[in-house]
Amino acid sequence: MHGSLIEQIDKTVDLVYTKYLKALIYYEGIQRIEQFMFPQEAFREILLNAVVHKDYSACNPIQISVYEDKIYIWNDGEMPSELNSTEKLFAKHSSKPYNPKLANVFFKSGMIEAWGRGFDKIREACEKYDGCLPEYNISASGIMVLCKACDKYLELLNNDKNLHLGQSVRDHDQDGHDDFGFL
Repeated sequence: MHGSLIEQIDKTVDLVYTKYLKALIYYEGIQRIEQFMFPQEAFREILLNAVVHKDYSACNPIQISVYEDKIYIWNDGEMPSELNSTEKLFAKHSSKPYNPKLANVFFKSGMIEAWGRGFDKIREACEKYDGCLPEYNISASGIMVLCKACDKYLELLNNDKNLHLGQSVRDHDQDGHDDFGFL
């Protein structure tokens, strides 16, 4: 991914949602609806958090792994020590970005509307999508985020597999996923 960090966020979201994720189709009456496994707005907020909490001294890229029914996002950043679980991250807490100057740049650019509001936006997007909240595993080696597919996507995926009887649902490597890094 090339360009400024601000440009890379939107380019990465576009790349993941156009190349690596498959929208499954269903109809409500005559209206065609595309269903992705995870809400795009929530994915974007997770990337923004990854960027502002990343440890840039380690020179490791943020890594994204896309599977048929889940997405993993990893970075070697840090969260404040008191925010050590998914439950605590989604509870009301103060905002302490690992890179406050970088967070301020994203705030001034309009990509972050208010410090400490990202987890609320993730929750709202997941609720609107009728999906699970992402799960966070925070350790000394970094932050791993698991984004599971919503129930509607899994239902459509299962129906699609039954229709195609053995055909591959999407192109992927032998392990059934695609990996890439950015930033």
